[in-house]
Amino acid sequence: MVILPYRRPLIEIEWRILMVASNLAMSADRHGVEYWRKSDAFEQLDPSEKGAVSYFLGMTQAQVTCRRRLGIPLLAHLDTLLKLLGTPLVGKRPDFVGVDFSGVVLPVVVESKGRTGAVGPKLLTDAKAQALAFPHVAGSPAPAVVVSGSGFRANGTWTARLHDPPDDRAPDLVVSRNAVIASHYLPLVEAVREAPTKERREGDWHAALPGIDANFIIPDVAFKALSNYSLGETYSDKTLAEAGATIANSLASRKAQRGQRRYVASNGVGLHLGPSWHDLLAAEVH
Repeated sequence: MVILPYRRPLIEIEWRILMVASNLAMSADRHGVEYWRKSDAFEQLDPSEKGAVSYFLGMTQAQVTCRRRLGIPLLAHLDTLLKLLGTPLVGKRPDFVGVDFSGVVLPVVVESKGRTGAVGPKLLTDAKAQALAFPHVAGSPAPAVVVSGSGFRANGTWTARLHDPPDDRAPDLVVSRNAVIASHYLPLVEAVREAPTKERREGDWHAALPGIDANFIIPDVAFKALSNYSLGETYSDKTLAEAGATIANSLASRKAQRGQRRYVASNGVGLHLGPSWHDLLAAEVH
């Protein structure tokens, strides 16, 4: 019997990649506009499994929507940040807090909802109430508070909506923008640390993801800045912010890079798919 460590971020990254790859397929309409739809694998799941998968896809969609529509390159799980700060996890909280590297873009607090079917009015009302239990980012105006709702239409296409509830409640927590940045990268740094095969190349760390023929990529500056940090420890906001500031200053002007099987987002996190993915990607749009 093999006993795995309690924290296994590398396995979690693989699981997240495969969850998306196995349950979404890409199609194109008659005008050549591409869109996501349910995969055959998703259709074979039972209702409880579909609910769990849709919830996860909704979390992923929140990151994509915030980057493309709000100019926020990274989101940090609020629970992860609170644990790092040693703050008690009490009451309902939104899922994410997001910032940009320079502080030019208004911070965002996000409650994510992913559903197997449509995201209805009641769900959005409940999500808006949860989103309003938001933290304030020190040195910034009150954050934009949004709800990211996504799900499958009756025809199987994946859709996403972004809602902006009124921010009429006072924040009960203050965190710094750079602490949020450090919280975003720390789970990724821990994943690279535990990777059995990894190398530093062209200013990034490339870590092999066992069993799925892909390399996970994070910027070297994040790896160095957080080399002495751990998800199992607690830190002051100031301590986390020092590491986050180093990362932000280095990556502020970074642009996304995209190739046939390699994509690195503007936050420096990416994926390089191996040759075994070639046929799957080539046959995806139909």
